[in-house]
Amino acid sequence: MYGLQAVRRLCTGKQGAGTSLAFIRAAQVHQHGRREPLTTAAASAVMPASRAQDKIILRGLKFFGYHGVFPEETRNGQHFFVDATLCLDVSQASQSDDVKQTVNYAEVYRDIKEIVEGEPQQLIETVAEALAYTILRQHPLVQFAIVRVDKPEAPIDGTFGTVAVEVMRSREELQ
Repeated sequence: MYGLQAVRRLCTGKQGAGTSLAFIRAAQVHQHGRREPLTTAAASAVMPASRAQDKIILRGLKFFGYHGVFPEETRNGQHFFVDATLCLDVSQASQSDDVKQTVNYAEVYRDIKEIVEGEPQQLIETVAEALAYTILRQHPLVQFAIVRVDKPEAPIDGTFGTVAVEVMRSREELQ
């Protein structure tokens, strides 16, 4: 059985460097009997240790969109909040102080805005996945995109803070 710690040791050791995302997911299925969400820790295990912790984080982005299952949601719209964590190697950018060596987060913001404020989807799951894959396609330096979409005004009869979906997608999954 491969627990996360064992997978991390395999991936960060000499023989494990470059271990694929598929291996990590297989280990998670083996450990839990079902596919578990891929955590940042598991993603870090796939990348070489020197680059595993580099991230650009956009948090609390607020948009107005028309996503939802019910007609009033697509007619009246509501606020959505997005958090995006981009995992990439920023060492060249930090050494050169050159924005062309990293991901311009203003461009990522525009990509996110275009989708959230764009064509309505029924599910925030669809929105989150579209965001993650768009980030990966538009920004080749990003190896993993972790995207959370919050829907604080979801049509739930009760008191709650928010409803959210978080997805993690990898460059490997684009191919």
